[in-house]
Amino acid sequence: MKTLTLRILFCLVVLFCLGTEALAFQTQTSPQAVPTFRTGPGDPAPYGIGPTYNLPGSLLVWPYYVSSVTNSTIDTRINLINFDDQRAAFVHLFFIDGASCSVADRYICLTAAQRVSFSVRDEDPGIRGFLVAVVVDFNGCPRQGLVYGDAFVRNNEQVGAYQATHFGLLRPVLCDPNSPSVQLNLDGVDYAKAFGTVILPTLLNPAQGTTTTVLVRVGGDLHSTIGPIGTLFGVLYNDVEEAVSYTLNGGCQYIFNFGQPDPRTVPRFPVFIPQGTTGWSRLWSVSTPQRGLAGIFLITAAGNENVRAGYSIPAGSLVNTSFILPVFPPSC
Repeated sequence: MKTLTLRILFCLVVLFCLGTEALAFQTQTSPQAVPTFRTGPGDPAPYGIGPTYNLPGSLLVWPYYVSSVTNSTIDTRINLINFDDQRAAFVHLFFIDGASCSVADRYICLTAAQRVSFSVRDEDPGIRGFLVAVVVDFNGCPRQGLVYGDAFVRNNEQVGAYQATHFGLLRPVLCDPNSPSVQLNLDGVDYAKAFGTVILPTLLNPAQGTTTTVLVRVGGDLHSTIGPIGTLFGVLYNDVEEAVSYTLNGGCQYIFNFGQPDPRTVPRFPVFIPQGTTGWSRLWSVSTPQRGLAGIFLITAAGNENVRAGYSIPAGSLVNTSFILPVFPPSC
């Protein structure tokens, strides 16, 4: 009897330990326990709920393209790949003019596992702007896709390649194919959230080179015109951990060579970031509601045209935003 009692106690202890370990594992792997980070206003950025650069998505944003009618050295090549080797992808493309913020659209259809590349000079000549792509079904309603995109930009001597910002579709979106439009919520429930705070990790003194920053608004009405980014507030840091703040104000697309002359800082950028050093910055929208952002930066070293690079801008926090998508069937 005593032996049986000891065995029962042993089994109870083992079950308790296993149950405690399972509960700990469940807690560690539950959504509430996912690690997050935040470096500016907006929601903390949990891994897996924000947009990404290295995974395919159902909604993509290319923050910058440029082309010229007369100059062949000014052009952008847009690349799309359908990572899905089982299904075709109908992609609704929206070309947004960075000056007027007006929208023009077309469809492009990818077979399973197809890669497509096109020159913006052939599609939207003479325009500087940005591109939004949404994967849809045969009715023009949003659906999940596995589309990846990147771009190669050449603007005279400024050259850079960058990855599009990819937003995953997290659950099916209710869409009436007989309705003229549907709202796409980038809220971490329907689609991945948008960047709220963005980081500029490498800023050169003008004597060392040029850091061209491109920011665009994520969200708006894709029927006709995208609204402005509005006012941005930023903090600039040098390599001795000093900080100064600045403000910017832009339309739907804002392009500037950092410190030449925007943004205005006290002291001025070339003094605050002396030659031979670099700085970094974070900035966010102070509009209500806070605007979603995406962007890239292009670096050109002074006196050495062989040192050129393009990068997609990383995020410091996330915000909710939305697009209004016109609904009509693909024409391909």
